[in-house]
Amino acid sequence: MNLSITKKATVIYKANSFLFFIFFIGYSQAMAQDLSSFCFDKSVNLNGVRQSLSVILLPKDIVDLRTEDNCLDIVTTVDRAKLFEKFLSRRYDLKKDPAGPASSPADRECRLDLKTTKKSNEEGSNFKVGERNTLNKSTATRNSVSIMELLLGNGIPGEIEAGNEKLKVTCQLVGSDSASLVFAYAEKNSASASSQVMLKRGEWMNIASVLKDLDEKSKTLGIPQTGISQSTGKSETVYEIQFK
Repeated sequence: MNLSITKKATVIYKANSFLFFIFFIGYSQAMAQDLSSFCFDKSVNLNGVRQSLSVILLPKDIVDLRTEDNCLDIVTTVDRAKLFEKFLSRRYDLKKDPAGPASSPADRECRLDLKTTKKSNEEGSNFKVGERNTLNKSTATRNSVSIMELLLGNGIPGEIEAGNEKLKVTCQLVGSDSASLVFAYAEKNSASASSQVMLKRGEWMNIASVLKDLDEKSKTLGIPQTGISQSTGKSETVYEIQFK
């Protein structure tokens, strides 16, 4: 069996259904942005806090309201994150983020691997001429594996591709060793169907099971069904995802 492995990495941040930050490892990181969180007492109105930021917000700054913790998640540059912290600390009593310290956004990042395995069977024959002519047939299995690394903000959706199907995936960290992944079709007419799975750190899951669940739920919603059957002749493609 021949096995070849290639590895590539993609970093994805997405908020309010807009993809705003993609880069490949090795590219310039001059425009890199971080996720910073600022939390407040339950009596503080988040909408009011966001409105107060309007005087210093730039179009490239992305603000998301995390109402369950009464926090604002802001994607911006490191320098501007310090500006937001200084601005807000003068007006509000900032609280510790229940999801982790605001100074360490990596603690709230969800790291995933998307593995694509292409399996193919190659048949060959060897004909020998002699006193007794013989024909020997052989079959060789060849596997080609590629792994894409994805970095998602905790609770912030991104997109992956499995064959011809595009899926929206939202990762929510659960403790230190587990993550809840919610999958949905990326197309608008399929947005109401979703499938949720819980993965432990290091665990792989075949995405075909997610597509099957989404298709079953789509039947009751009247959504055209899709699939990722990638078997063609003697080749097969398998898509798996891992929380790491």
